[in-house]
Amino acid sequence: MKQVHKDFLLFLFDEQIQRPIRVIDGILDLFFKQRFFFASLAPSLVSELVGDDPDPAGMELARDCMGSVPEPTYRAVVQALIGFDLRHALKSIRIPTLVLSGSKDNNAPAPMMAKMATYVPGAGYVDVEGAGHLVNLEQPDKFNAALDKFLSTGVTSMRKTA
Repeated sequence: MKQVHKDFLLFLFDEQIQRPIRVIDGILDLFFKQRFFFASLAPSLVSELVGDDPDPAGMELARDCMGSVPEPTYRAVVQALIGFDLRHALKSIRIPTLVLSGSKDNNAPAPMMAKMATYVPGAGYVDVEGAGHLVNLEQPDKFNAALDKFLSTGVTSMRKTA
């Protein structure tokens, strides 16, 4: 089942420019008709998203949350992700901003997130060593410490590795 999920996502995102949304809907129809429901994918999805030594309670919560996503919601998320690109708007953000990433995140890699933080005026950046995409659930103590520091001291001193 894990390989089916990987192939599905690779096809979906590698071919996004060449395939219209209705084809993606057709793929999702097949995906769900084959009984590869999101709940059955949740364990493999979570394991692919996390880094080193994630918090077991956080992983259980992640599996439960992902497993409860209704099919229409999953479809809407996939369609929204395909054309989402607001990089041009980053320079317009005028509120205190913390960009936080995991060093093992393959979906939003730390170097990309660090670069993104440079486009947001005054943004802080924290790279949580060993964490993947679910930083708050994988390494809650490091996440909370970074967030507490951001909320109590502001972003000017936040460019660091946790």
